[in-house]
Order: sequence, then structure tokens, then C-alpha cells
Amino acid sequence: MPLPGEVYRFVVLVPHADARAEFGRYCRESFRGGGTELCSFPAAAPVALLDAPASGPALKELAALFRAQSYGNGGGGRMVTGQISGLRLPDGKMLAGPRLSVEPPPLPKGIALVESFPALILAAGIFSGAPELPPLRKPVRFSAAAVANMVLRPLPYKQSYEWTIGEPHWLPSIRRKARP
Repeated sequence: MPLPGEVYRFVVLVPHADARAEFGRYCRESFRGGGTELCSFPAAAPVALLDAPASGPALKELAALFRAQSYGNGGGGRMVTGQISGLRLPDGKMLAGPRLSVEPPPLPKGIALVESFPALILAAGIFSGAPELPPLRKPVRFSAAAVANMVLRPLPYKQSYEWTIGEPHWLPSIRRKARP
């Protein structure tokens, strides 16, 4: 498990650019007041903390598992944001944002897992204390998404982070009913 100041490796679910833009507007509105205990995070939902990057075949398999999960509970292949929730990182900081309507699927074999997260949170930011985020005015809905490796590094002054998101592996397209 990474210690404070070390690099974090995640596998993340990244919504399509349209959903990211919509979510970005929410983030900008939420933080206009200038939260001092906040660091930015890309519009992505961390699935698990990894010891090493996941392979391309493992990410493709995970993308297919996510698509199957998106049909559960009447989702019809779509994912929808819900209530604000949070996940604690090993260094004690908190990722917070709206919870997604899908549960994380079991990870494929061969992924160097450190910790799976119990819920999918579309992260709005990294907080050093308990986050106070307003609810979304309207849910963000999306069916197009990708899974990817992500590296999160603290910057030298340890008050912020930089990140790199690897090659996206898109979820298979949603099944459509045949037209009569």
C-alpha cells in the first residue's frame, strides 16, 4: 500500500467526454468559493488501487464486466450519478463525489490488486477532511465509458497532485433491441 508522498496506481472508469463536461460544470460551481482543503481529481471513478498497471487484456475484460453490470437494476446499459459519497485513500485523504448506479465488478485475474473500492464514486476532488459537496441538481447519465490505468502523484510541495490516465479501453456498445 502506498505511503504518504508515494505514487498511487488506480484502475478507473472514465465517462465519455460529454458526461465529463457536464460533471465539470458541477465541479466548477461547487468549488467557486475556493475550498482550501481541496485538490482536483479527473472526472473518473476509481475502481481499485493497484500495485502495478493492469494489462490491456485485463482492462478489456474489465470493460466487458462493467457493461454487463450496467444492465443490472434496470440500468439498460446506462450509469447514473446519485448521492454524494466518499472513499478514503491510504494517506488519509478522501475522494468525494456522486456515487454511480453500478457496483464495481470483480476484477479479472492477473491484476496486481492492493485494494478494491466498495463503491464507484465519480470523484469531484481530493479532500484532506470531511468533504462538503452539494448534491447534483440533476443526475449525470452516460452509457459510453472506458476503463484505464491511472497514476496519481503528489506534487513536490504535497498540497496538490498530478495525474496521467493511460490508454482507454471502451466498454462494449449497449445492446439494442431489434426493430420490427
